[in-house]
Formats: sequence, C-alpha cells, structure tokens
Amino acid sequence: MGANEFNKNRIIGMIRFNEFSSIYKDLAAMPYALIKGEALSVLMYGEEAKRVSSDIDVLVKREDISRFEEILVHNGYETMHSNHNRYNRVLCLTGSHQIGCYLKKVMGIDVIVDINFDIFWGEYRGKRIEVETLLNNVIEIQVYGKKVKTLSPCFACIQLVLHHYKEFNSIYHLVKGNAVTSKKLKDINDFLKCYCKDESFLKELIYTVHFYEIEPYFYYMLFYVREIFFGAVYLDRLIDEFECNLGIWYLDKFGLSDLERKTWNICFSERIDSTALSGLVRQRLTLEDEKKLNKELEIFG
Repeated sequence: MGANEFNKNRIIGMIRFNEFSSIYKDLAAMPYALIKGEALSVLMYGEEAKRVSSDIDVLVKREDISRFEEILVHNGYETMHSNHNRYNRVLCLTGSHQIGCYLKKVMGIDVIVDINFDIFWGEYRGKRIEVETLLNNVIEIQVYGKKVKTLSPCFACIQLVLHHYKEFNSIYHLVKGNAVTSKKLKDINDFLKCYCKDESFLKELIYTVHFYEIEPYFYYMLFYVREIFFGAVYLDRLIDEFECNLGIWYLDKFGLSDLERKTWNICFSERIDSTALSGLVRQRLTLEDEKKLNKELEIFG
C-alpha cells in the first residue's frame, strides 16, 4: 500500500470512527466486539488503515440484535437492504451470520455498519463457538483514539480464517467476484507472522481449533497460504497439526455444504486472483443453488 492510499484510508477511517463513536456509550451497555476492518489492522500491524476497509463490523449476541438496531436508527442510520422484510429477516437469522448493513452518510462518506451474530456461515453444521464465548474473550484496543473492544488474538485469528474460508467457498461470493484472492491469504499470513513467536498464542490456537473441531477449515486456508508464502516455519507446524482427511478433500472443492459442494475444474494457480470465477461457478449451479443464490442477492445485494 502506497503512502497516498494509506493517508486516504486513514482520513476516511477517522471520519467513520469519529461518527461511529457517538454510539459507544450505548454500545458499551451490551457485550460486543469489533471484528475485521480497523480492529484487525490494529491487532496485526499496530495501527489503523493498514487494511482497506469499507465498513465497521460489530459482533453481538443474537438476542441483542434488535437493541443494537434501535441504537443505530436512533443515531441516524438507515437499513441498506431488504432484511426489514419479515420473511427475509427470518432467513437472515436462520441461514446467515449477519443482518444486512446500516448506513449513515457523513461529509459524503458512507459509514456502513454490519451487524454480525455468528462467525460461522449459515450452512455450518459442526461444533460451534458460541458468540457468548467469543464475547467473553475480548480485549480493549484504541482505534483512532477511541477505546473499543475486539476479540482476543486467538479468537480474532479463528474469526479471520473462518471468514476467509467462507468467502473462498461461498457461491454467493464467488459469483459476486473477487473471492479467491492472494490478499486474503496475506491477511492470514501477516496475522500469524505477528503472533507466531508467542508460544502461548500458538498453544491456545492449536488447542481451540482442535476443541471446536475446525481443523479442516484451518488446514484448507493454511495450505493455500503456504502456496503463496512458502518457507514459513510456523505455517509448516500448523499445517502438520491440522492436517486431516476432510481438510485435504476440501482443497479442490467449493461450496459451503455437502449439498452444494462441487469439485473445481481448474487448479489453484488458475483460481487465485482470477476475475473469471463467476462465470465458471454459474455454469455448475443446480436449480436449488440458483434459487438460494438469487435469494441472497435479493437480501444482501
């Protein structure tokens, strides 16, 4: 990232967080964590704006969603998507990890807030990390001079890996384009590079991944991180630790459930940073896939 882009990102980020800070007092009354975006930039690089971010992601408990929405609306935010439709809202709550975005314009800049209530995708059927557990493992950081809560490094790493696995494999994201990117792999590598010298972090991460049985997703993502950033000892250690038959089987697949999962007909070197995946994926969709995709496009755009 060049100096001009960094400075531009920083100015926009400051405006967004200055506006968002007006709800901190209300937000502090409930368990929450800022995830991704600027919070992750601070965790990974020690400062804001090192990652390009277009929104502010907040993780809350499912039962606090309506309360958080009331706070946003009271402070001038408006819903961006059709999740206010009762049917679509139920679909979001039962088949997704988030409610559609809320928006407020300040000085011509979009302040977009995503309300997340899970770190797993809607199709996930495995052992879950409860949101209450995540929100009991938060730390306090400063973002543009404001004290905020974010996930501890171990759980922030888990959220990051699961998020990028989801985007690498979600039909919705693949069709929208720019899903299988080296930038996402760089995110994971940079995070691990930042914390890998801390043996207590590595032990906690290894224990937690095994405890929640999410080894296949870690193996998948770390395998491809190593394809780009070959030679990192910490990657070798973690890949060996999380290697499993299911993770190996996932390597040439896309889709987030057994019903929609399909085998790629191009290799990883052709997939990474490709702008042609949308057409390739659409050719493989069943009628049920298309129906689900169209509903997601209707709700989330």
